[in-house]
Amino acid sequence: MAGKRKLLFSAGDSISGIKVIEILEPTRVMEGGKFRNKYYAIFECQHCGKPYKAEITRVNIGLNTSCGCQRDKHQFNSDSKIIYKYGDIIGSYGVKFLYDLYTKNYNRYAMFECPYCHKEYKSIINIVKLGESKSCGCKTKEFIGIASTKHGYSRDPLYGVWNGEKQRCNNPNNKKYAIYGGDGIDVYDDWQQHPEHFIEFVLALPHARESGYSIDRKDGSKGYTPDNVRWATKSMQSANRKPQNGKKFVGVYKTRCNTFTARVVVKGINYYIGSYMTELEAAIGRDLYLIKHNLVELGYNLQVIEAPSMN
Repeated sequence: MAGKRKLLFSAGDSISGIKVIEILEPTRVMEGGKFRNKYYAIFECQHCGKPYKAEITRVNIGLNTSCGCQRDKHQFNSDSKIIYKYGDIIGSYGVKFLYDLYTKNYNRYAMFECPYCHKEYKSIINIVKLGESKSCGCKTKEFIGIASTKHGYSRDPLYGVWNGEKQRCNNPNNKKYAIYGGDGIDVYDDWQQHPEHFIEFVLALPHARESGYSIDRKDGSKGYTPDNVRWATKSMQSANRKPQNGKKFVGVYKTRCNTFTARVVVKGINYYIGSYMTELEAAIGRDLYLIKHNLVELGYNLQVIEAPSMN
């Protein structure tokens, strides 16, 4: 087992001009999903001589160089403090200032009058100025409700589907943008701003939420529009993918012997159809196999094809 990290500092040393009084035991903390040790010490303030606790690393790079006495002196000088009068409106939500209370941890507290129920309440002046405190709390549930229940579907799995579509089509930083938005695939204009319209539409389609089915595009070269979305199985979606790596047809593969094989995936099982001399023959062979076995929902390679004559 690895030993403890050996510190280069000890009591009596000077770090960035600050005298070390005592080295403390390391503190185990979690940062970025991993545990690590933080090393603290008791230092002597170079201004007032008062002992204070700080992280050694921060002192070593020039931070935390005093107990805070100088920050208090310069930042909260009474001559520089903004003077508010009784009845002054703070921020943009109509909150009325009543009177100052005290300063704690460099935050200035005061009493305010709620613009909704006119009750007095305590808050930090800067928080009121920024609009983060709009009332005494009487409107908190209402504010949260407005923000979280615009459509009522934020926790529905289909909301995640809708958001994923938008990210792939609209966000150039998305890893799949190149084959979606970068390839001309987009999302229906009304659905862009109204997830509830998208969700309500797909819930009315056949096979909605049935086991084994998920949202898919009928034509892989077109976007997410009312006439192009459906619920489909994994087999249907696999067959509906656009040909990759320069291939012209889905389910057609070139062999080392320069011939072509046709395959189809049904319920996760890969079926071999046959070997053909040309890529077009293999595509036709696959389409005929789909017709023969009533698998037309997997999608044809060719737009127009007739079943073989039985004569």
